[in-house]
Amino acid sequence: MKTKTALVFGIALGVVGIVSSAHATTTVTLDKFTGTQAFGSFSGSATINCPGSTPANPITGNIFVSGFLSGANQVFKQPGSHPAISNGASVDLFYQNTCTNQFSFLDGGVANAFTPPNPTLNSAQILGSGFVQDFDTGAQFAVSFDVVFQGSGAIQRNQTVSVSKNGTGAGGPTTINVSHFANASRNAAASGTFSIGGVNVPIDFSFSLMLSNDNSSLSVNR
Repeated sequence: MKTKTALVFGIALGVVGIVSSAHATTTVTLDKFTGTQAFGSFSGSATINCPGSTPANPITGNIFVSGFLSGANQVFKQPGSHPAISNGASVDLFYQNTCTNQFSFLDGGVANAFTPPNPTLNSAQILGSGFVQDFDTGAQFAVSFDVVFQGSGAIQRNQTVSVSKNGTGAGGPTTINVSHFANASRNAAASGTFSIGGVNVPIDFSFSLMLSNDNSSLSVNR
């Protein structure tokens, strides 16, 4: 089965300033990465009527799903421009239909499907509909989901600042680098609805988490 690594989605903010004097030029560059994400792994099953089933002669089978659902929100802004917002959800899924003996690995994405958490990571929602595609055959399946993440337990925070300086210090070029990393995570209880191919499949989450990050790097060259 495909393994998916959860990544913290971020944003990039680039600012470059140049200060000139009779003796030197100073260039300041700031890169900033921030964003939020909620994700979890789930599984579920549903009983369906197989092709050819009738009330007098019922033929039933099962649909099984197991996968990973993730939502992320990020913003990109440059000086003098309006913010550009990127928001969406992704689904990676193992799908089995016992009526047709079908086994498929599917993935897909839905834009504007994520309601991000607040700074204290209280709750988030992934809500949308779209399509997932079979890795091997290219066949598509309609999916829809409405999952709410509720924060559980304490927020884990991590913040570090590092400063480095390179150069001769004797009138030659000098570079100063300042890095700042501030990240937070919180366990979550996730629940909601999921459907594939028009079939509602009750799901349970074995693991879910909400994340936020605010990382920046400042470089001064003079």
